[in-house]
Amino acid sequence: MNDPDHPLFNRLPNYEIQQYRESEFDVYDEFVASDGSQKTVEGRMYYFSYYVVKGEQYLSEAAIKRNYSEAFKRIGGVVQYEDGYNVHMSLDKGGQVTWVRVGIWNRGQGVTLYIVEEKPMEQFIVADADALRQEISLTGKATVHGIYFDTGKAAVKAESGPALAEIEKLLGKDPDMKIFVVGHTDSVGDFD
Repeated sequence: MNDPDHPLFNRLPNYEIQQYRESEFDVYDEFVASDGSQKTVEGRMYYFSYYVVKGEQYLSEAAIKRNYSEAFKRIGGVVQYEDGYNVHMSLDKGGQVTWVRVGIWNRGQGVTLYIVEEKPMEQFIVADADALRQEISLTGKATVHGIYFDTGKAAVKAESGPALAEIEKLLGKDPDMKIFVVGHTDSVGDFD
């Protein structure tokens, strides 16, 4: 196949791409952080499945893990978690965080890479004030998408402007309306 390798890693010798997928935005929830907890990462996602070329020698599981982890550490990456068949790594370069999972299968004949470059989803649909009012009158609540925060912070990000403008319109049309706002950015932290 003529699919490209990811810019972070060159291809192992004697391996070829069997499958390749790339998404502008996706969610991958199988990364593992240094404390062993599951880590969900959203952003631009790449998936590579490599397999040894027929008749060629393949590398051991240890050699594959070491090749990827050492190359990643040399560019400032951190090995978050490692087990017999997987290496989970992250890299923070200038505020751009990238997560990588290297999975080894069939005794080293196959290698999969999941690479996610963290970034928020581009929100195309924003509920307007009239739709919010209708949802509140029908169900007593409304879900508003398009309000963004950084993890662990309460400051609203600038790209939340269109959604907040619709809430402002809703309250402007009915200044006596009382609302209770509940939100979260991810599963980190508690209700407070």
